Amino acid sequence: MEALSGDSAVVTAPSIRETVILPDQVLVFLKYPPSSRLFTKEDLLCVYFPANKSSSQSQRRLPPNHIDGKDVDDQIVRCPLIPHGYSVSLALKSGGFIHPGPTHRWDSLVYEALIDRDNTTVVFREGA
Repeated sequence: MEALSGDSAVVTAPSIRETVILPDQVLVFLKYPPSSRLFTKEDLLCVYFPANKSSSQSQRRLPPNHIDGKDVDDQIVRCPLIPHGYSVSLALKSGGFIHPGPTHRWDSLVYEALIDRDNTTVVFREGA
């Protein structure tokens, strides 16, 4: 969060509502404060950092595959698949880091997922 002094308005950054790891990509669901500008693919980087803080592995940064959603309540950043042993978050290319929210694996949320032949529709079925 950034605050500007004087007559300037207070500027707040979006947060990560949650992250879902799918078999071929990572979905990062953003939560924006009211009247915020939506980020574009050119604004963000997917940041991968070792889950084990004592690890000697370095941080990795990759551009997002795509950004879906046109309003502050449903924007989803699609990041490349997370490397084994890493956690994912987002960074602004202009500087700054968006702290990660809760992360879920897709198979713990649903029983089955089906994708149609042209990869345009995904159907999830919740397990009992």
